[in-house]
Amino acid sequence: MKNAIYASIYHAVPTDQKPQHSLCPEVPKSWCFFQAAKVNNKKPGPHNVNIHTPLNQLCFKKILPLYQRLTEDSLLLRCSRCLTQNVNESLHNVIWSRCSKEVFVGNSRVKIAASLTVCEYNLGTTRTVCDIMKKLGLSAGSEILRLTNEADSRRLARGIEKSTEKFKKTRRIIALASSRRKENYIENEGTMYGAGMF
Repeated sequence: MKNAIYASIYHAVPTDQKPQHSLCPEVPKSWCFFQAAKVNNKKPGPHNVNIHTPLNQLCFKKILPLYQRLTEDSLLLRCSRCLTQNVNESLHNVIWSRCSKEVFVGNSRVKIAASLTVCEYNLGTTRTVCDIMKKLGLSAGSEILRLTNEADSRRLARGIEKSTEKFKKTRRIIALASSRRKENYIENEGTMYGAGMF
C-alpha cells in the first residue's frame, strides 16, 4: 500500500533524463505510461507529453512530508482493517457539502467553506456562529443559540455512538461485505473502468 501511495507523487515529478517510475505498477495495462511501455517492450513516450501537469521540485519537496505522514504504519494498519473515519463525519465531506463540486464556485467560497468547517470542528458550531456574529457587530438571539447548541449536541452524540465497539464492528462487516461484492463483480464481469480504458 505504501508503494502505491508514493507512486502517485513520484510519477508526477520525473523527466526523460531522470525517470522515477520504480514504484508504479509493472503490468501491461498500467496507469503509468512508462511501466506499461516497459512491460510491453516498447519505448516510453516523452514525459512532457504523457505527464500533463508535472510537479516542480519545490512543490514536490513541500508535499513529500505529507505523503510520509500518510504512509505511517499506524495509519495504514487502521486503513487496511477498515477502521477509517466515516465519510459523513470527515472534514473533506463537510467542506464539499457546503460547496458543491458539481457547480462552479469561486476561490473565496471554497475558502469560506473550509474555514467554517475547521472552526466548527475545533470550536463547535455555537462558538463559531457567535464569534462570526460578534465580528459582524450582531448579537446571537436565543433561537440561534438553541439551534447551534442542538447541532453541537447531535455531532457529539454521533461521535460517541461511532466510537462504540458495536458500531465499529458493524462498519467493518459492512465494508468487508462491500469489498467482497466488488471483487465478485469484477471476477464475473471484468473491470468496467480503469485509466486509459476508454
